[in-house]
Parts: sequence; structure tokens; C-alpha cells
Amino acid sequence: MNGMNRRGDLAFTLLGLFALIAAGAALFTFVSFTQRFDTVSYQYSSLITQIDFAEEYIMQEAALAGSAALSSGGDPMSEFQRIVEERNYRIEQFGTFSGKVRAGEFTFTPVPEGYLLSVEEVTVSAERGENSIKRVFDLRIELHV
Repeated sequence: MNGMNRRGDLAFTLLGLFALIAAGAALFTFVSFTQRFDTVSYQYSSLITQIDFAEEYIMQEAALAGSAALSSGGDPMSEFQRIVEERNYRIEQFGTFSGKVRAGEFTFTPVPEGYLLSVEEVTVSAERGENSIKRVFDLRIELHV
């Protein structure tokens, strides 16, 4: 009678052995994991902050330079180029803005209350470690004279 009830013992023993091996592998993975999620999160957050700052900086710089160019009384296109070139600090993350202005790739379009300054496809970028972000946006600012 004893021999008839032992048919599942081997499968049950192997199941327990596999469960112990899987638990040991999971424990080893937890113990050996050295990457900290707060460091990775900080890197991503820092990249996004740099990109947001660069975009806002370019928007404000363009608004100031555009207003100064319009109020100078001269040719707004050449005055805008001159002012942007004077204030160009050649910071890599500020991307293609000053190059596009230098190349004349911008427009001042008259609108009812002033002018619309447009620069197409301005690029800003940021890098930290192996991570990088690149943002392309169209700059459009309404300037009041």
C-alpha cells in the first residue's frame, strides 16, 4: 500500500527545489543590484530642466533683442542680427538660434500691434552621462513697438 501513494513525490520534491532556486536567484539579484533609481531620476530631471531653461532663455533673449532692434530706428533685420551676435555666449546647449539669426533665417512680420518675430526649427539640447535630449521648436514672439 505504501508504494501506490508515492507517484507524486518526485514531482513535488522537484517543484520545491525549483522554488528554492528561483527564490535564491531573486535574492541574489536584489543583493547585487547597485543602480540607484534616485540617481537615474535626477539625471532625467536635470536634462529636462536644462532643456526647459535653454528654450525659455532663447525666447527671452529673442524678445529682448527683437524689441531693441525695433526701437533702434534702423533696419530691424540687421539690428537684430547685431544684437544677437553681441549677446551670443556660444553655449552649446542653446543650439541653433544664433546660427539661424546669423544666416538670416528669421522674419519680422507686421501684425496689427507690432511685429511677429519668427525663427523656424530652433534646436536646443542637453546631455548628462549617456543620456541626451534634443528639442526642436518654432520660435514665434509678438513684439509690441
